[in-house]
Amino acid sequence: MTGILTEINRYLHFLCGSGSWRLLPHEEAILDACIAHLPKEVAELARGQMSQKFFMERMTDGRINVIRPYGNMSADIIRLSGFDDRLYKVRIKVDAKTMTAHVTFNKGRVFSIETKKPTKYFKGKRLQVLGVAEGRSSETYTHVIDRSEHGEKPDFSE
Repeated sequence: MTGILTEINRYLHFLCGSGSWRLLPHEEAILDACIAHLPKEVAELARGQMSQKFFMERMTDGRINVIRPYGNMSADIIRLSGFDDRLYKVRIKVDAKTMTAHVTFNKGRVFSIETKKPTKYFKGKRLQVLGVAEGRSSETYTHVIDRSEHGEKPDFSE
């Protein structure tokens, strides 16, 4: 039953324009740059994950985009230390504006692609990758939103 509800949820996201079964061009460019920066064996596993069936759930107007894999992708899990929770900062230039996008890994999987601008900002614009660097997981846009809404050390015990 849970599988059916999950699939219905994905179709609703798709119908509402907040998800799809493929990456958008700017997401693909950001992720490709990040994967090219990884050590060869890790890059192969990340590419293997992205070649499998997934649903891209887009939240906050496409600023936070979570990759929801189908089934068990255990063969392509990145088992190296640090990939349980890792962030890469991808410096991009869109038209004349420079910004940073984030690619996060969680539990050995490519987990999300985050941008400061909504999806519609990237439509029809030229994106150039300037560089990739490792960041801290506390720097994700999701974490920033959580801190602004709940404080530095939220109390969820209620």
